[in-house]
Amino acid sequence: MKGDIPARQAAERWSYTGPPRRLEREGLFMLEQQGDSRFVSQPLPSALIRLYGGQVMAQALMAAQRTVEEGKRPANCHAMFQTPGDIAVPISFDIERDSDGRSFSARRIVARQGDAIILAMNAMFHVEEPDAPSHGAAMPQVPEPETLTSMEEVLHNSTELAKRHEPFWLRDHIFDWRPVQTFRVNTRSPEAGEQQFWVRLKESWQGLAIDHFSLTAYLTDLHLLHVGLAPLGIGFASDHLQTASLDHSVWFHRAASLDDWMLYSLTSPSAAHSVALGTGNLFTRDGQIVASTAQSGLIRLHDKARTGKL
Repeated sequence: MKGDIPARQAAERWSYTGPPRRLEREGLFMLEQQGDSRFVSQPLPSALIRLYGGQVMAQALMAAQRTVEEGKRPANCHAMFQTPGDIAVPISFDIERDSDGRSFSARRIVARQGDAIILAMNAMFHVEEPDAPSHGAAMPQVPEPETLTSMEEVLHNSTELAKRHEPFWLRDHIFDWRPVQTFRVNTRSPEAGEQQFWVRLKESWQGLAIDHFSLTAYLTDLHLLHVGLAPLGIGFASDHLQTASLDHSVWFHRAASLDDWMLYSLTSPSAAHSVALGTGNLFTRDGQIVASTAQSGLIRLHDKARTGKL
């Protein structure tokens, strides 16, 4: 089925007003169902020239969840980004019900804008089994978030952030990120491919119908590719750098709320042939691992500096 929702018609249905953080908060969970297996959303304002991949993945997972029986939660999702998304065109999500067993359900999701496929994703859903044996990786020992400077403050005070990066990185977004290590902006000497961030919602969403699994998919798309730049001595804001996410996988181990601090611990095992791999673990503040992530992405350096919007 093709995405045949006129952009103007959709824009009238989703008429956002208010501060950017509220637009992001309310728009992320706004899906319109059209039939049993199709959902439509409107792109969120992000100051980018293309869709933010985390939005498309989060909404694809959210749409798939709505086709699964109550009692099953996301176990994993694996997304392939096909073509850059248009920030002015509605997104349609078509769901294929591959299987529905007693314990697991499998879904395939295709996200389109018009005739163009922008994302293809597989997702698995699972009934919770709290009495099953379990173990989890240990959380790294890092300073408490209250002792760290917010990424927002770091970037506002930076003299290295180029003007073309400011609309995206300095926007009023929903998460409070606290980098543990020095947050790299421009090219420096090579460093270890490791980075940790404390992260939580800036304000409580209590009282709202929140899908914290989709919200986790949304937030884990940020920074995961950048960790692969540090061993190369490249800063994320280099105007000679071209980046693009190629895929993104999330394994959901346990349910948790982003109202409280979580530690996102990232590492990059490899970068070669202009493709970097980043992996991550997300922990609750008391050290329980709740999700693991992996993403590969394009990292290509150009001789000529890039200009214009990101």
